[in-house]
Amino acid sequence: MQRKWLERIEKQLLAEVVVDRQALDSEQFREAGGGFARLDKVFGGELTRILGDINEALWEQAG
Repeated sequence: MQRKWLERIEKQLLAEVVVDRQALDSEQFREAGGGFARLDKVFGGELTRILGDINEALWEQAG
């Protein structure tokens, strides 16, 4: 289940520069059965850290 959500997050990253809480609360993620609160539960309460790690890695690669 986590892999499926990570793939959706990847698609969002291809469309937007940053994926954050607001992006995960968008209609696209809610329609897929998500939203930040739901996804945070799927990721064991670690979604904020995971998103931070993803964004940090992307900016390191860009720099």
